[in-house]
Parts: sequence; C-alpha cells; structure tokens
Amino acid sequence: MNNKSPQEQHTLLEVKIMGRSFRMACQPQERAALAKAVNKVENKMQAIRHGGVVSLDNIAILTALQIAHESLVGSNQDQPLLGLDNPDALDKIDHIQALANSALAKVETGMEGHAAQMKADAAEADETKADEAKSAVPAHNPEPKGPVQQTQLFE
Repeated sequence: MNNKSPQEQHTLLEVKIMGRSFRMACQPQERAALAKAVNKVENKMQAIRHGGVVSLDNIAILTALQIAHESLVGSNQDQPLLGLDNPDALDKIDHIQALANSALAKVETGMEGHAAQMKADAAEADETKADEAKSAVPAHNPEPKGPVQQTQLFE
C-alpha cells in the first residue's frame, strides 16, 4: 500500500550525459527542470571535451567547477550577480518585487485612508464639543440688583 500523495511519488528519469545513461529519481513536477540541468551539464562537458580535455574524470570535475563558479558569481563576468543572471531567477525576482510593490501600495493607500478617517473623526469630535458647549446651560449666577455692599470679614 502506497501512503504517499501523487506529489510525493518519485519517478525514474533516464538521462544520457556524454554517452552514458543515468537513472534518476525525481518528482513529476521536477522533470522539466531536471531535463534543463542535464542539457546544461551535457553542453558544458562537450565544450570542455572540444577544448582538448580527454579524461572523463577531468571533464566532469572541470564542469562541476564551472557550474559551481557560475552559481556563485553568475555567467556574465562583466557584471557578476551572485548567480542571479539566470533568466528564471530574474523573472522570480521581478515577480516578488511586483508583489512587494503591490502590497506596499495597499498599505500606503490604507494608511492614507486611515489618516483621512482619523482627521474626519477628529473634526466630528470638535464639532460635537462645540455643539455641546453652545447648548450647555450656564450655571445660575444671578447678578445682584442694586448697590453691592461690601462686608468686612476681618477687623
């Protein structure tokens, strides 16, 4: 009985590099990326072989070093980007940046709306206080009629 979900099930992918077959386990959704990786390795190994290196071990080691170096500094030597010159990586970065900008715009809009609401609430509160002050009944202090007599409290 297989308890794994379809996404967790691995399939075997047979690939050829430098004329040698390899079987690799991968998830179905990883097949396309793995095929790209195989093509990249094959192309680099063939280029090294055409450069005069004969030993398969040396070709494999030099290819691994090239790929590791590119992943660290990028393949554009004039503007190394720590491996971020990969079009897929740049597309992902652009997508993440667009999401961040969209979220920031929503926050800014929300803050502007919140500030406007706070101003409106404050203005309404000021009006309410002014209305209450106008309608408040003044304390009853009748004015004296006639001349006021002064009383001396201390002698």
